[in-house]
Amino acid sequence: MSETAEQYRGFIRGVASWFGAWGVHSAIFSWLLTVKLNATPEQVGFGQFSVMLPTLLLILFGGALADRVDVRKSLIVLHLLSALGPLVLAVLVSADLLSYNFLLLYGVWLGTITAFIMPARDTLLSRVAGRDMLKAVAGMTMVQFGCQAVGNLLAGLAKWTGAAPVLVLQGIILASGALLIAKIRFPKAAAFSGTPKNQGIRATNREIMAAIKTVAKDPRLRSTFLMSLTVAFCFAGPFYVIFPLIVRDSYGGSVLLLAIIMTLFALGNIGGSFWIRRLGGLKKRGQSALVSILLGSLLLLLISLDLAVAWMAGLTFIWGISTSIFINATRTLFQEGAPEHERGRVLSVYQLALMGAGPMGSTVAGFSSAAIGNHATLALYAATILVLAMILWRPVSDADAIHNEL
Repeated sequence: MSETAEQYRGFIRGVASWFGAWGVHSAIFSWLLTVKLNATPEQVGFGQFSVMLPTLLLILFGGALADRVDVRKSLIVLHLLSALGPLVLAVLVSADLLSYNFLLLYGVWLGTITAFIMPARDTLLSRVAGRDMLKAVAGMTMVQFGCQAVGNLLAGLAKWTGAAPVLVLQGIILASGALLIAKIRFPKAAAFSGTPKNQGIRATNREIMAAIKTVAKDPRLRSTFLMSLTVAFCFAGPFYVIFPLIVRDSYGGSVLLLAIIMTLFALGNIGGSFWIRRLGGLKKRGQSALVSILLGSLLLLLISLDLAVAWMAGLTFIWGISTSIFINATRTLFQEGAPEHERGRVLSVYQLALMGAGPMGSTVAGFSSAAIGNHATLALYAATILVLAMILWRPVSDADAIHNEL
């Protein structure tokens, strides 16, 4: 086995730990909000907002840091810090002290850590991917959603054990990631590549602005950024806010049913990523991503018809497949287009797009649900996606054409 292949395997093990824990978080956090605290739709939306907002505010600084430090060591520290959140939350749940405000503080803590983990992880991927970036990205996406699915199902154990043991398990999984990443070995000279460490805040701001200009000037990166904003706004709200509310209000479901729904979405992503990894393809990556967005809008529209739970589950699985196309295409576009000297910052701009509109989408979804209902909100989001995708079709197609001519 080559050195790069061994480094990639170590990287993938770290990815597995983070997203396994994230799968636990996605289900247990939503369940604590909707069922344990019986939060209103507005509170559910704001609760998800608490996780996304710190990432939105800090991720560009996380990208600048990723260009200056040994990202392997950075990920080790961040994994250990992230483990503290669910462990403290477990103590509060056990002592029957859990409140909405405590849950918001936990969301802010996890969101802050995430702002620095994502660009560090994406920068490390560029160093271990080898020659075939699409294959490496597809492999990462498979592991991401595979472990997220397992995490979702583990969260379902709370139906029998209560939330505290599951939160402890989440913390242990996060801490284990530090040990797994510590096993990745690089030559000393390759500790980090990017900008010098000893630069002040003004230099950091200049670097961030330079990365934003890089994205703005590149037609493919620019169109990918706009597509990612669309997905963040129109898909985060339905998945993290409306779906848990539908499970509670329409199906009277427990944390186990919510975990199953989320797991099916993850399994769809795994299936789609496996197909991409085995067969390749996605030559017109921008258009492929855009088609997946259009398919997602159709699936949300069908789910908005208030179908039986089995239909919702099946359509969620298909939505996962279409989402895998978007994730693999857009991640690869940014990995291939990011200049080496500012890779962390440019990749953080991509993550900013995914996270930037997410808080607003989640908040709007909560208020919309309270005003017009869960299923009407899904239909509204589906229509919005359709309109935005049609607007983006021409610039995305043009950007693909320019790339194919190079």
